[in-house]
Amino acid sequence: MNMGGGWDYFPSVGEFAITFGFLAFGVLLYKLEVNYLPILEER
Repeated sequence: MNMGGGWDYFPSVGEFAITFGFLAFGVLLYKLEVNYLPILEER
C-alpha cells in the first residue's frame, strides 16, 4: 500500500463486511433496547 502521490486505495470485501457487521450489530442493539427497555413508551 503505497500512500504517496494520488492516494489510490479502495477497501477490500473483508473491510466492507466488517463495517456492515458493526452497523448490523448497532441496529440489533437498538431494536433490543426499544423492545425491552422503556425508551419509546406509548402515552
